[in-house]
Amino acid sequence: MPPDFLSFYTALYHGTRQAFPWQQRLATALCAGNWPETLALPTSCGKTSLLEIHLYALALQAGLSVLERTAPLRLVYVVDRRLVVDEVAQHAAFLHFRLFEALQGHSQEDAPVREIAARLASFGGEGPLQIVELRGGMYRDESWIFSPATPLLCISTVDQAGSRLLFRGYGLSDYQLPVHAGFLGSDVLYCVDEGHLSREFLRTLADVRRYQGQAAVQVTPPLRVLQMTATPQQASASLEPIAFSLNQEDLDHPVLGRRLQARKRALLVETNNLVQEVVGQAWKLAGKEHVEVVGVVLNRVKTARDVFRLLQKEGDADVILLTGRMRPWNRERLLKRWLKELEAGKRARGTRLRPLFVVATQAIEVGANLDFDAMVTQSASLSSLIQRLGRLNRLGEFPGDCLAVIVHEKQKKGSLDPIYGLSLPQAWDWLRQAERERLGHGGILDLGIAGLQLLDSLLERPQEAPLSPSPLLLPGHLDLWSQTSPRPMPDPDVAPFLHGLQALEAADVLLVWRADVTPDDPDGSLAAVAVAPPVVEEALPLPVAMVRTWLAGQANAADVVDVEGVVARSNQKQTQRPHSRGLQKVLRWRGPGESTFVDPSGIAPGDTLVLPAIRGGCDEFGWDPTFRKPVEDVGDACWNERARREVEAGAPHPRRARLRVHPRLFSAMREGGRGKIEALQQQLELGTPAVEAVAGFLNTLRNILPQTEAMDLLLTHMLNADQACLRFYAVAGEAGVCFLGQEVQGKNATPGVIASIGMHSDQEEADQFVTPPPDGKAAAITIEDHGRKVAALAGNFARRCGLHESLVLTESVAGRHHDDGKAHPGFQVLLHGGDEMAALAAEQPLAKSLWSRAIAEYAHPTEIAGLPRGFRHEFLSAVLVASHPGFPFDAVEADLLLYLVGSHHGRGRPFPPVHVEDMPEVVTVEIEGTCLTTSSDHGLERLDSGWADRFWRLQRRFGPWGLAYLEALVRMADRIQSRGEV
Repeated sequence: MPPDFLSFYTALYHGTRQAFPWQQRLATALCAGNWPETLALPTSCGKTSLLEIHLYALALQAGLSVLERTAPLRLVYVVDRRLVVDEVAQHAAFLHFRLFEALQGHSQEDAPVREIAARLASFGGEGPLQIVELRGGMYRDESWIFSPATPLLCISTVDQAGSRLLFRGYGLSDYQLPVHAGFLGSDVLYCVDEGHLSREFLRTLADVRRYQGQAAVQVTPPLRVLQMTATPQQASASLEPIAFSLNQEDLDHPVLGRRLQARKRALLVETNNLVQEVVGQAWKLAGKEHVEVVGVVLNRVKTARDVFRLLQKEGDADVILLTGRMRPWNRERLLKRWLKELEAGKRARGTRLRPLFVVATQAIEVGANLDFDAMVTQSASLSSLIQRLGRLNRLGEFPGDCLAVIVHEKQKKGSLDPIYGLSLPQAWDWLRQAERERLGHGGILDLGIAGLQLLDSLLERPQEAPLSPSPLLLPGHLDLWSQTSPRPMPDPDVAPFLHGLQALEAADVLLVWRADVTPDDPDGSLAAVAVAPPVVEEALPLPVAMVRTWLAGQANAADVVDVEGVVARSNQKQTQRPHSRGLQKVLRWRGPGESTFVDPSGIAPGDTLVLPAIRGGCDEFGWDPTFRKPVEDVGDACWNERARREVEAGAPHPRRARLRVHPRLFSAMREGGRGKIEALQQQLELGTPAVEAVAGFLNTLRNILPQTEAMDLLLTHMLNADQACLRFYAVAGEAGVCFLGQEVQGKNATPGVIASIGMHSDQEEADQFVTPPPDGKAAAITIEDHGRKVAALAGNFARRCGLHESLVLTESVAGRHHDDGKAHPGFQVLLHGGDEMAALAAEQPLAKSLWSRAIAEYAHPTEIAGLPRGFRHEFLSAVLVASHPGFPFDAVEADLLLYLVGSHHGRGRPFPPVHVEDMPEVVTVEIEGTCLTTSSDHGLERLDSGWADRFWRLQRRFGPWGLAYLEALVRMADRIQSRGEV
C-alpha cells in the first residue's frame, strides 16, 4: 500500500515541513488523472513543489503502460530566468539525493520516501530519478540521455528545451538532434513557470501537442502542458484553460496565510535621472528601522552595472550584482557567499552592522527564493512588478509594512520601451490612479497579495503586452525540421517559434574564455580546446546580436537585457569605432572534428565561442564589455567540480580530474615556470612519460604552480595514484601541457583508466570503432555478441518505457542486426588495425576493437582499409536484414525495422550519405545460424532506392516525435552497450 502524499512529503523533509492544503489537493487530483492546464498561484506559495507532487503521482502509476499512465515519465520545468534555473535545479538535486538515500537506507522514518523511490526505480532505469539542467547547449553535455526508462526532471530555459523539441537543439550535432527531440517530445510534461513570460512558447507547445495527436499510431500520448503563474494566459484559441488555485483553506493556513496577508507599501517616484534616483532611494530605505537587505531591480544589465558601481562608491555597505548574464561558476560562488543572508526562511535577522544592497535584473523575478526587507525597482509591466515584489518580505516575517519604491524614468514623447512596450506606461498609469484615488487599505497603495486582490476588485488591471508577432507553426515547418541529416534548404530558424519574430537576433550563444587560446595560433588553440573541452558551467550566455556588436567594437555592446528572446534597441545611433583588441575571427566549438574559426557574421544561435582570456569582457559579476583585464579561466575548476559531483552521485562513467598548465593560467606562477613548462611539453612530444618518470614530472609541476590547498591535494593524490593509469597530452603551438589525472573525492583517489580523447566529431562515431577496456588491454567484440546484447537492452528499454509489444519486438530485432554491415571485408580490416591477414584469419567478424592510437586519430579512418569515403556500415546492415529469408518477420514492423537499423547513427533523415563503390564486394555474415549476403554497393543513397519514401511513411505513421523516440531507444541501447563492453 503506497503512503499518502502528506506522509511522503513530511518524511521527504525529515518532518521539518508540512504540505500546504493546495499541495495535498493537487497531488490527489494528479493521482486521479485530473490534470489542470494552469496553476494560478501567487508567489511564495511553494510552486516548485510540483516536482515532488509529479514524482508522487508517477510512482503511484508504476506498472501501467505509457498509454494508460496519466503522469508522464519526464517533466521539463521551463523558466525564462537563468538564476531560477539554477535554483530549481538545486531543488531537483535535493529530491534526487533524498530518493537515493531512502532507497539505500533502512530507517523507519524514511519508509514513505523509500516506497515512492522503489516504485520510481521499478520503471527499470538507473535508479529512481535522473536530473539534468539545460542552461546552454554544449558539445558532449548529454549524459542524461543514457537512461531512457528512468524518470527525468529536466530544468531548462525556453531556448534549450524549445530548440531541442523542434529538432534544432542549440549546441548539438546534427546527428544528435532526433535523439533529444524524441526524448523531450515523448511521454513528457512541460511545466512553464510564469507562463505569461513565455506566451509564444506556450502557443508553440499547444501546436506541437495538436500535431502529435494527428499521428496514425500513438507511440506515447501527446505532451502535456502546465503553466504556473499568478496571471494565466491562454496558449491557444481553444477553451479557457482549466485552472487550479487557492481556496479558503489555504487562506486560513497559519503559515501560508501570513505570506498572503503581508502588506507591501509602494511609493511612486518619477525622475529624469534613473541611476541617481535609484541609488538615492536605496540609501533612504537602508536607513529605515529593521531594514538590513535592500533589493534594487533594474530592467537592463548596463543600468544595473551603473547602479552597482555608484552604490559601491557612495557609502559603507556591501553591494552585490545578480544577473542572468553571468557564468554559472561565478554565480554559484556568489550565491554561496551571500545566500545565508538572502534566502527566505534561513536569514538571521538583526546581525548586520551595515546594509547589504542586492542589485539585480529580471533574473530574480521568477521563483528565486530571495527575501528582501525593502526594495527599489525600476518601473516595468505590472506582472513583472508583481514578480519582483514577490522577493519582498517573502515569508511575511518582517515586522510591520515593507516599503517598495517604484522609480519611473520619464520617457521622450513617442518613445516605446524596448522590453515591455506599452505595458510599462499602462502599468505606471494604473499605479498612479490607484495611488491618487487612495484605493488601498487605509488609503495606502499596498501591492502585497491581499492588497492586489483588493485593487483588482476596484480597478481593472492594465493589459499585458500583446503577443509579439510570431509565425504560424505549419506541418511544413515540422517536415523541414525533422530532416536532420542532411538539413534541408531552406531551414527555418526556430527562435521566432520560441519568442516571436523579434527573437531572430535574440537567441543566445555561449562565451567561454580560455587562457591558452590565442588568435595568432588557431591550430594550437583548436588542439588545446579539443584536449580540454569546455563545460556549460564556464559559459556566459549572451544574445547573438550583442556578441556580433561587441566583436565589431561597437559602443553599445553593454546594452543587453536579461530576458530570453529580447534584444534592447538603443535610441543612440549605432556607431562603428576601432577596437584595439578586435577579433577578426572567433573559435566556434562543436567538438574536435567540427570546430572552426568563424567571422562574427557567421555566428549562429546556440554556438559555443571560445575566446582568448586576454580579450576581456567578463568579471566576477558577469558580462562587462568595459572590463579590459584578462578574464579568469575557470575551465579546469568547472570540469573538476562536475567530476566530483559525478563520483558523489555514483555515476557509472564519471569524468576524471583535469589540470592544464600554461603560463597565462596561473598569475602567481613561480620564477622560471615558463621554461619548465616548455621542457615538459618537449618531453611529452616524445611520448607519454614512463611510469618511473611520472613522479618527477608531477613534482616539477608542484614546483611551478602556485601553492594552494586544492592544487596541492590534486597533485598529491596524482602522485599516490596508479601512475600507469595517467594520461598526458602535449598541445602544439605555444607552451601548454594538459594533464588528465585521477579523480579526487575528499581524501580518496578514485581508481580507473583515463580514456584517451580521440579526434572524432561525435562520441557516437568513436563508439562504432573503439572499445576502451578498464584494464587497458585489447578487447574485441564480435558482431554476434554485440548485437545480442544490444537487442536485449533495446527491447528492455522499449518494454520499460511501456511501449506496445510489437514495437518492443521491433526495437529488439533492430538492435540484433544494427551492426551486421560491419562484416564488410574492408571494415574488418579496419577493426584489425589494418592487418588484412588477421581479418581473414578471424573466426567471427568483429563489431568493436581497440584501435592503435595512430588509427584512432586519423581524420578519415575508413580510408585506411580502402573503404570509400562516405561508407556507412548501418545502411549495409539494413540491406542485409532485408535479405534475411524470414523477412518480414512476424509481429515486427518491417518498415520501421529497416529504418531503425539504418538510422542508428543519426544519418538517413531522410537521405543516406553518398558513397561510390568502385569495386563492390560480397558481404556475408552469419547471425544465429542464418547466413545473410548482399553486395557492398547497397544503393540506398539513390533517390529511387525508397529510403526517403520509407522515412516519410514512418513520419506519417508515428509522427515526427514518435519516430525519433523509437530511433533514440535503439541508439541509446547501442551506445550504452558500447560503453560497457570489455
